[in-house]
Amino acid sequence: CYNHKYLKVRLEQEIARARRYKSNLAVAMLDVDFFKRVNDTHGHAAGDAVLAHLANMVLASVRTTDVVARYGGEEFALLLVEASAKEACVISNRLRERVAQHPVEFTEASGASKAVPVTVSIGVTDLHPGDTMQALLERADAALYAAKRGGRNRVEASE
Repeated sequence: CYNHKYLKVRLEQEIARARRYKSNLAVAMLDVDFFKRVNDTHGHAAGDAVLAHLANMVLASVRTTDVVARYGGEEFALLLVEASAKEACVISNRLRERVAQHPVEFTEASGASKAVPVTVSIGVTDLHPGDTMQALLERADAALYAAKRGGRNRVEASE
């Protein structure tokens, strides 16, 4: 996954490209549900395993032209190039279901193998005329928090 700094540079480029060619651009913000509970219950090694597992699943679930970046903490951002919000919701729901179906396996300090169930909440939006990068990210983040308030393990699209 890319880092937050790269995400911002690339997002500015993709916004400019979408405007120039009048194409779609969607952003999805993904957050691990109850991540603090994973760290508190199973330790930070388990939390690291969850993040690595999730990063691999996200990267395997998007196109090579899309961008996946750590946004902060247990939050990831996806730039879905030439995708509408509707298409981004389909992709995000498929990803959400896949994550929920595959518990994260890790080895405890004792050497015992353990599996932890993980779910994610995802907020989706697309580029609107006149959007700044900040407005686009804030709308995706607001949709993410709507998904969390709505019960977690779900996808919400912003208006």
